[in-house]
Amino acid sequence: IKETNSELQKVKTFRQKMELAFKIHFTFVSIHPFGDGNGRTSRLLMNYVQNQFKIPYTFVLKEDRLKYYKALEKARKEEKLEPFYDFMFSQHLKLIKRELKIILGTK
Repeated sequence: IKETNSELQKVKTFRQKMELAFKIHFTFVSIHPFGDGNGRTSRLLMNYVQNQFKIPYTFVLKEDRLKYYKALEKARKEEKLEPFYDFMFSQHLKLIKRELKIILGTK
């Protein structure tokens, strides 16, 4: 927790803030402290961090759930977060594009 609090104070760029939120999500879901609800709780923690930085939330879309699990698995196997970051950034972008279409009234 000390390390996370320290990182929260240090991050400056949008990318650093997003990666920190994704890292917290990944770390919590990997620890797996509960019998149930670890994924939901880790996503809430990620969104809490995004809220602190006033960044729109990232959600894992239902249709991409299998890709989400594969990204988690790949990051664990390779022992690096980039595969997970890549997936989560793609989800964030997908959501923003979806919202823009709604706002602009286009399909």
